[in-house]
Amino acid sequence: MAAKRKAGAMAPEDDDPIDPSDELMFLCLGGGNEVGRSCHIIQYKGKTVMLDAGMHPAHEGLSAMPFYDDFDLSTVDVLLISHFHVDHAASLPYVLAKTNFKGRVFMTHPTKAIYKWLIQDSVRVGNMSSNSETKIQMYTEADHLNTYPMIESIDFYTTHTVSGVRITPYPAGHVLGAAMFLMEIAGLKILFTGDYSREDDRHLVSASVPPGVKIDVLITESTFGISMHTPRVEREAQLMKAITDVLNRGGRALLPVFALGRAQELLLILDEYWSKHPEVQKIPIYYNSSLARKCMQVYQTYVSAMNDNIKRLFAERMAEAEAAGDTGRRGAWDFKYVRSLKSLERFDDLGGCVMLASPGMMQSGTSRELLERWAPDPRNGVIITGYSVEGTMAKQIVHEPDQIPAIMTRTSNTARRPGQRENEQTMIPRRCTVQEYSFAAHVDGKENMEFVQEVGAPVVILVHGEKGNMTRLKSKLLSFNAQKAVPTKIYSPANCEELRIPFKTDKIAKVVGKLASITPPVPRSLTPGGSEADQSGAKQETEGEKVDVISGVLIQNDFKISLMAPEDLKEYAGLTTTTILCRQHITLSAAGVELIRWALEGTFGAIKETRFNDAALDGKTNGAENGHKEEADEEVNRTEVKFTVMDCVGVLVKSGGRVEVEWEGNVINDGIADAVLAVLFTVESSPAAVRQSSKQHSHNHASTASDDISATKFAHRFKDKPHPHRTPDPSTRLARLFLFLEAQFGEEAVRPITLPRNSTTTATTNGTPAATTDADTPSSNAPAPETTSTTERHGITESYSADDQLSAEDKQELKRLHNLGIPVPGVEIKFDRFVAKVWLEDLDVECSNNALRARVKAVVERGVETGGYPDSGRKRTGPVPSTKLLTNSDGSLIFVCPSSTPQSLHSPLPSRLSSTSAKMATSPPPTATGSSKLDAAKAKIGAKVDPTAPTGANLYARFAFAGAVCCSVTHGALTPVDVVKTRIQLDPVTYNTGLIGGFRKVIANEGAGAVWTGFGPTAAGYFLQGAFKFGGYEFFKQQAINMVGYEAASNNRTAVYLASAAVAEFFADVALCPLEATRIRLVGDPTFANGLVGGFTKILKNEGVGAFYSGFGPILFKQVPYTMAKFVVFEKVNEFVYTIVDKSKTSSSMQTVYNLGSGLMAGFAAAIISQPADTMLSRINKTKGLPGEGTTSRLIKIAKELGLRGSFGGIGARLFMVGTLTAGQFAIYGDIKKALGATGGVEIAKTN
Repeated sequence: MAAKRKAGAMAPEDDDPIDPSDELMFLCLGGGNEVGRSCHIIQYKGKTVMLDAGMHPAHEGLSAMPFYDDFDLSTVDVLLISHFHVDHAASLPYVLAKTNFKGRVFMTHPTKAIYKWLIQDSVRVGNMSSNSETKIQMYTEADHLNTYPMIESIDFYTTHTVSGVRITPYPAGHVLGAAMFLMEIAGLKILFTGDYSREDDRHLVSASVPPGVKIDVLITESTFGISMHTPRVEREAQLMKAITDVLNRGGRALLPVFALGRAQELLLILDEYWSKHPEVQKIPIYYNSSLARKCMQVYQTYVSAMNDNIKRLFAERMAEAEAAGDTGRRGAWDFKYVRSLKSLERFDDLGGCVMLASPGMMQSGTSRELLERWAPDPRNGVIITGYSVEGTMAKQIVHEPDQIPAIMTRTSNTARRPGQRENEQTMIPRRCTVQEYSFAAHVDGKENMEFVQEVGAPVVILVHGEKGNMTRLKSKLLSFNAQKAVPTKIYSPANCEELRIPFKTDKIAKVVGKLASITPPVPRSLTPGGSEADQSGAKQETEGEKVDVISGVLIQNDFKISLMAPEDLKEYAGLTTTTILCRQHITLSAAGVELIRWALEGTFGAIKETRFNDAALDGKTNGAENGHKEEADEEVNRTEVKFTVMDCVGVLVKSGGRVEVEWEGNVINDGIADAVLAVLFTVESSPAAVRQSSKQHSHNHASTASDDISATKFAHRFKDKPHPHRTPDPSTRLARLFLFLEAQFGEEAVRPITLPRNSTTTATTNGTPAATTDADTPSSNAPAPETTSTTERHGITESYSADDQLSAEDKQELKRLHNLGIPVPGVEIKFDRFVAKVWLEDLDVECSNNALRARVKAVVERGVETGGYPDSGRKRTGPVPSTKLLTNSDGSLIFVCPSSTPQSLHSPLPSRLSSTSAKMATSPPPTATGSSKLDAAKAKIGAKVDPTAPTGANLYARFAFAGAVCCSVTHGALTPVDVVKTRIQLDPVTYNTGLIGGFRKVIANEGAGAVWTGFGPTAAGYFLQGAFKFGGYEFFKQQAINMVGYEAASNNRTAVYLASAAVAEFFADVALCPLEATRIRLVGDPTFANGLVGGFTKILKNEGVGAFYSGFGPILFKQVPYTMAKFVVFEKVNEFVYTIVDKSKTSSSMQTVYNLGSGLMAGFAAAIISQPADTMLSRINKTKGLPGEGTTSRLIKIAKELGLRGSFGGIGARLFMVGTLTAGQFAIYGDIKKALGATGGVEIAKTN
């Protein structure tokens, strides 16, 4: 085996991150915290299993169905029916006929045989026993019979694999054919017990734990909770005594039972008792069911599926029948004292009798009709022998009510008594006795707990039990965890409550075929016998040792994984392999061998070249198949050249411009071949190709120049007489080079290096040292995060990590490079685990992998050639020397070759960046190139950082201080407005004359000083909130950009604004809530306390810390939407303004005006959105809650009292207050930031 599953590998893990595919999803559509309509969903590794499809016996129509609308049944692969009872199988025809279910259905052979008749009878009885006007028929008898052939039957102990799910049924001991299902999905073993019994009875095989199987998840019933059954012998004696007591007083004993299941067990008990007691043999025993005869035939058929007791009885009766010559009565189910009664029409209701009638819940049918008939007679008795579901007549009758409703009587006799209303229910007096003796074939609490302990599954899910019983059983099972090293997880989900349990599994691959005969050597470090000293001593040798690798094809069929050699695919996987040789012919009439070689090398680096010599006569190959040359008067030698690209694609260049591209077809080769063809198709038309194929001559941009001019004179001529088409600055050239590298290696693989070469500073990413994957690359040159604090210089975005503390040497070096016009020291290119670094000053390439270094160097040189730079244009005849950046005495920038003297700069200058001057201090920013991709590349090269500007915690502290000041000043100044607004919200009856009238009433009643009530907590609270809100917003916005990248953040900036604002506001509200609660209490009740300290102390002393946060939920409900709307609207309005106005040309005072306008719009939007929550917050903080009353219940009550109109009380005052407040905040915030030198956070808005 390629991998071995460790012990406990399937145990659920909570500590490590879990892949969603490793989670087991369990969902109760029915049977969760209830008994009835059992239906459960299991999902794991993309497979879905549905367990049972029942109906609730106490309900009708849709209310009796499981919650099928809460799950997409079309995704179910397998549906397993545990047994034929109504609460487990009655909705199966609906699922098959009325839903989009597409899976397969399985049940055992006896279950399928009985299910047909039981459901058919259930449909007929239901139609007859209910009012046709109110009856909702979920499916018809035709639906049942049409879907019956879709059901597949399976035997006990046989394993079937369906859609990758292994299924094995085991006897459950509940009724004939009842099964426990063992399921295995991707190695996870799940046991579903259904209804099961471990009690030895007269005919069924009791349930047992599947032998030799380690169960991971156990799904078990909890019908009786922790209740214990009376011993079987005592129960039988009590039952017989109760029946004989009824008979002795001349009454009739009614035993409501299911048509199949416990009825057969009771018949065996009664027949045995009658045979041993002659005194009762004259009293008849009736088994009344329309299915009695058909069901008995099924029981006769499946005697082999029953226990040894019934098999012995069957053999004895067969022997007796053969001895008596009566071949008609020889079955174990041919009773001597029991009579089958198909309907009550043939029943003479005279004298005493014992009647077993269905259905067991007495909701309708024969059992309900007899109950209504016999209930008024005190001589009669009702004996409940099975489990009674809540809400059914069987459950009600146990409590001995004085009256019972007439259902069957009213159905059969529609005449109403005098004075009875049309919809009034007819009641029947109950005088008969009622007794209960449980013979339900369910495990009791003790048996269930013993079974759970014996299975030993790490996860147990309880179903099929009333909530009280289930809770008690769960608590009891959890108490056993104290004795276990690994505790068992117990779950009891309610209906529609999704349960997700993580299970981490190992992938197991089986090596087959030829690969299985190869034994890979085991490294010494992994040998089990070595000591620690031996292993540590051999560590260096182990790290260097070479281990053979087994390579092959990994085949997965469902959840079985096999590793095999390609030649074994047919034998072990049933697959055949075919090699496809692809060949493409093109004609390049104007491209020669040299041009094709040049184009391929520029794209793919080093290529292999092979030449073939051939002889031709008149254009035809002079060679015969037999190997003899034909005689020719004149032969012409012809040479064909073949280029091999990346060892997989061959390019054969023939005469006449014919080119043949050939490769072996697969995913990788096809992609490389597409790239080769793309190069070939464009080789004749690209400007670089024209320049490459032109004749060699000087391309001096001056009016006159010679090839031996010196570098100084050359630069001087550029300065005095610039060429009209010369690129004005190097930023565009560098941006084009960056774009060229992105096109070659991928956008994600190319990143700027923000520290200079041989830096003494350690780069960090979010405060931690940046790792490098190249062992030979010093960590000091590791790239900073892709998105950091940004500025823009000459059109090129320059970036450095705000967390990097640059040394003095690095700052000086960066300043020198910036003065040269180089925004970042270099570019990092990552390819697999190797990293190559290109230093822009001399275009030098560093990489530990020589092949990658050669390719990157070739691409960089080609990028310099093809980047649209005017140069000499000479045809290259040898390798391109390294290029350097030099400066003239006037500070202009030129590119020269270090291997050439200044006198030879022009004559031998092959394809590279042209010599050019660019005075960085005076040159204007370049305009947009017209190419969005090129502009994006220019923006990505990197950013310059002013070494004196604040960074890191220093920067965010200034943001926080600016936010604290602006919030405390604005909120404190608006305290009078807030006082009036709060009074209007808390007492709308008194303060009903608007904002101005409110001011007048407050001053008139309490004095002018009352309008400043709560100023202390307002200023202090909003000082803290402003610090967290504004500082946190800038911080979290930066973190979001760091996570997703600058470009993604810019494209999704609205989401970034919303998320940053929401998170920042959460922490801000934690700080604000105590002081806001104090403020509202002071404003709402001026006599409460004197000032901030008094109010705060009084609340803390009398009500505790919790009182400060009683309004935390409403504050979040108000403040989070408020802040999200506030920042998003402000950012959007600002963005709109600066698409019209050039921000770089806007004065500081005008920017303040724009901030005021944007803040006013943001304040209006935020006020409207948060007004309902603000009103509720004022109400909830006005008074203490009632004892035991939670915050949620208080909010619901307040919302009902307010209504929609009341929620917007005081909106006019709040619009004025919040609008002016927000405008002032943003204006003050912007001005304080500028004063502190904190020039804004990162900008991702699209502006001019």
